[in-house]
Amino acid sequence: LLGGVRPDFFDIIRRPAFLLEIASMLTAAILATAAAFHLRVPQAIMTRPIKALLAVASAFWAFEVVHSFLGAENLGFPHYIHDCLIDLTLIMAVPAFFMFIMLKRGATTQALWAGYAALLAVASFAAIGMRYLCPVDDPSHLLAWHFLPVLAYAGIGSLAGRFLLRW
Repeated sequence: LLGGVRPDFFDIIRRPAFLLEIASMLTAAILATAAAFHLRVPQAIMTRPIKALLAVASAFWAFEVVHSFLGAENLGFPHYIHDCLIDLTLIMAVPAFFMFIMLKRGATTQALWAGYAALLAVASFAAIGMRYLCPVDDPSHLLAWHFLPVLAYAGIGSLAGRFLLRW
């Protein structure tokens, strides 16, 4: 975080593949946010459109994971926690806190799904920020320290929602 924007920022934002990646992450973030806002209402149920929002948002992340996996030459994961995971966590900490407060005040009855949608949305936005900060474009790095953590945080969000959003 303290390193600032990546040195090749003006070059990278001109690459179509990078812009497609950002558009994919942004779409996932917006869809997950819409699902979280819908699920904050006490009588909200998991309707087909809400299931579709979450499925499509998750599918965009699955696409990013598969794309990185196929492009990776070396899938060896380092034995240490990379700075990107720490930065991703720091970027999303405050928004996640406020998202859960919003969901708690809304008295959701779909706590598990609301937590999943909330952290998927927040982690997606944080991952967009990380792509502008992290200068590493290696697919195995992106897979291990950018994309898989978003899906892991979404899973953690469902567990957190189950326990924190009860009323």
